[in-house]
Amino acid sequence: MVKTIGVGVLAAVAAGVGFYAAFATTVWVGGLDAADVVPPASLAAAGLGAGVVAALAWPRGVPGTVGLVVGPAGVGAVLGVVIDVMRSGLVWGAVGGAVIVVGTVAAARMTAR
Repeated sequence: MVKTIGVGVLAAVAAGVGFYAAFATTVWVGGLDAADVVPPASLAAAGLGAGVVAALAWPRGVPGTVGLVVGPAGVGAVLGVVIDVMRSGLVWGAVGGAVIVVGTVAAARMTAR
């Protein structure tokens, strides 16, 4: 239980760092005109960060590790596109990030058994 909470916190921090790094990089490189790319890029980076932390915490075979790293990034990209198409704000971006982190940690915990 404590390990799951610790990994969840680390995954959330990694997701936050990934989210804001992608956000800042997208705005820096593309300017504010690139706003349509921000939600998918940011949530994909959040998923990637959470997936890496979870994969490091729960060792498994190569296919499981690759799936755990790439899967949340893909889910994040899809959620980001949906959020952008719906013209939702930062609150829904945060909700999407939380869903990715919780789902990633849950998936890692289930596959580690």
